[in-house]
Amino acid sequence: MKILQINKFFYLKGGPERYMFNVSELLKSKGHEIAFFSMEHEDNKPCEWSKYFIKNINYAKKHGIAEQFYILKNTLCSREAESKISQLIYNFKPDIAHVHNFNHQLTPSILFALRRKNIPIVMTMHDYKLVCPSYSMLNHGKICELCKGKRFYHCATTKCHKNSFTKSLLASLESYFHHQILSSYRPIKRFICPSKFIMNKMQEMGLAGHFVYLPNFTDISHFKPSGFSRNKKFTYWGRLSTEKGVITLLRAFENLSADLEIIGEGPLRGKIEEEIKIKKIKNIKLLGYLKGNVLFDKIGSSFAAIMPSECYENNPISVLEAFALRLPVIGSRIGGIPELVINGETGLLFEPGKVGDLREKIKYSLDNPDKLKQFSKNAYDLNKKRFNEQLHYDSLIKVYNDAAKN
Repeated sequence: MKILQINKFFYLKGGPERYMFNVSELLKSKGHEIAFFSMEHEDNKPCEWSKYFIKNINYAKKHGIAEQFYILKNTLCSREAESKISQLIYNFKPDIAHVHNFNHQLTPSILFALRRKNIPIVMTMHDYKLVCPSYSMLNHGKICELCKGKRFYHCATTKCHKNSFTKSLLASLESYFHHQILSSYRPIKRFICPSKFIMNKMQEMGLAGHFVYLPNFTDISHFKPSGFSRNKKFTYWGRLSTEKGVITLLRAFENLSADLEIIGEGPLRGKIEEEIKIKKIKNIKLLGYLKGNVLFDKIGSSFAAIMPSECYENNPISVLEAFALRLPVIGSRIGGIPELVINGETGLLFEPGKVGDLREKIKYSLDNPDKLKQFSKNAYDLNKKRFNEQLHYDSLIKVYNDAAKN
């Protein structure tokens, strides 16, 4: 089968890119031919299909009002993206297109090009963009479902997108344009949902379509568990931002007889450094951004991993990676986390944002190392049984074939 993988970033920016690269390698190993469509960037991986990539577009930098309305025009439809993917389709002749994150930079224009050539399309739901103009279902740091039923104007009235009325208005208009005027997402034959939570939430919020539950996977052979550790060292790795619960995590470890290593970068790094300095906190270390074997060696030497998110997490690959390293996880009871962290079996759950509850779960872990050791075994076994490569491959190929038949 010839499969076209589509994502706006072609470097390891986050979970969507990690999944796309992993699943592409898996498909190649099974004899399938893969092509990619994305955007140019200095950090991109080498790729024979990069001549078809569109020019880099940076929406993160500040723009004036006139520029932002020009940007709106380009986020609605991209002639460049439509033209270049049409060229790629002509030369590669894919049997199916698997899209990931494409809004803003690639735009739904690519879907029209694929539909014209009768290429079946499936999409992995990595975030909530199709029901939430600002992607995350967060409004000024709090969970928000105001846009349920395609009431996207709430994004503008509450300035939930980057606390900017202009950007929020543009995001609202974009959502109305693609949902109500063009029906841009109708060509997508299957919505692949990595968690049951995101599948149910998308339907609750009013997105119509054919949904399929297919969780993420890990190749356990790529991980080298170092064995259960009793060193009282916990690890968090990920983005340093409010919605990830890092402030809650920081405060839970104050004056605690255990160590915490924080791996990652983000907007809260300066605030965390300042708080550690002012309060003279000795048991928390900021290690910055790590990757590859250095990252997994550091994680694997921990007593347990912590995922304190305060947002609707989907199916966090970081939890599966912890399981692959025989590491139990203390996670917040939100989004898709409880589908992986089964309380009292593969780890412990606490109420999101509750410092006291998290402290209690950390203390329980320290007081019951034998139970944590059993959690680590259960986590590894669960990962091996339910989130392995072969199971994911078999299910994904079925999704591809079903989409092609319909």
